[in-house]
Amino acid sequence: MSKWKLVDVATGTEIRFGDLRKTFNGERVKITGFVPPHKAGSPFTGFPSSYRAASTGKVFVNFASDGAPAVYFPSAIDARYDEGAS
Repeated sequence: MSKWKLVDVATGTEIRFGDLRKTFNGERVKITGFVPPHKAGSPFTGFPSSYRAASTGKVFVNFASDGAPAVYFPSAIDARYDEGAS
C-alpha cells in the first residue's frame, strides 16, 4: 500500500495538520485534514510524476479569520500529494 504526503509545490516541504497556508485568493487557512488521491491513474506527460490524472485528493481547512470550514483541492493552497513518501 502506498503512502501519500501533502507537500508545498515550490519547496517540496511536507505540509502537516495545523500548518497555516494561504489560498489562491490570499486568505489564511489552517490545515485540519487530508484525503489523499483515491485512484493514482497515470501521470500526464510533461508534469511532475506526482501529478496524477485520476484524483487529486482534498484538503480540509478552517479559515484563520473566523474558523469557518472549507474543502479545497491541493492546488488551491499551492500543494500537491506525493506518492511513496516514507
